[in-house]
Amino acid sequence: MSLLLLAQILTGLAVLFLLLGDRLLTSKAVAVRLKDEKIEAKEATKSSADLLVVLAGSVIGAGVAYAITGNLFFTVLGLSGGYFALKWMQKKRDESRRELLRQQYPDVLSQLSAATSGTLNPYQALEDTVPNLPRPARDIFYDVLRRTRTGDTTAKALDDVIERTGWEDLRTLSLAYRLHHSMGIDIDRICDYSLEAYYDQANKQGQIKGAISQNLAAIKILTGLPFLVIGIARVLSPDFTAPLFNTFEGCVFFMLCIAMIVLGNMIARKMIMKTMEG
Repeated sequence: MSLLLLAQILTGLAVLFLLLGDRLLTSKAVAVRLKDEKIEAKEATKSSADLLVVLAGSVIGAGVAYAITGNLFFTVLGLSGGYFALKWMQKKRDESRRELLRQQYPDVLSQLSAATSGTLNPYQALEDTVPNLPRPARDIFYDVLRRTRTGDTTAKALDDVIERTGWEDLRTLSLAYRLHHSMGIDIDRICDYSLEAYYDQANKQGQIKGAISQNLAAIKILTGLPFLVIGIARVLSPDFTAPLFNTFEGCVFFMLCIAMIVLGNMIARKMIMKTMEG
């Protein structure tokens, strides 16, 4: 029982670190916009945070595995939770960055529209707009300017940046520059129309995301429920659950159940994401 208590304490501390790790390890810069603070992390800080995430994930995986099964084999397998915790953390960072860029896109359009509606040509307007953009949008557009100064067209530079960063919203801006160079259409008009379309789409996406978040929460609860029931059964009646973890047939059956739960999660999430994209 003492080992079970130790596993519970370590698991609780590891969960606390995964939830608050970014706040504990990342210091805020002075005189930086609130949105910029989310991406003001140095590479050294990220690498050290990733190491701690791996350790915390390993502790959580091993602790949960021991609490549910009480089997050394499954406890060792639970150490692989560090790998999945790191992948989850990296995915969370990428999603946060993409969401931040999506929120900054209207700022890009409005400033570029204001600059091109004056006496500046589209390239001069872009150079005038970039220093006033928030990060990380400012860093991405500085890359666009560097590419244009080496001989690329603005549209080509935008396409290259889209492929590298995954900021798909910029495809509208790339098309605007192509239409301007080939047909002379004013970029400020395209930016204004794009801004209206963005807000209309944002309203629809907000409703869809609300419904999707409820479905994802239900999936998480249903995923954890079987393991919670097994853990309670092992504590209340160890003899009843012993064959499941202490025999070869029981271990194979338990791992098969885990594989089916994981497969069901993957299929359900893909269906939800396709519904959102459609």
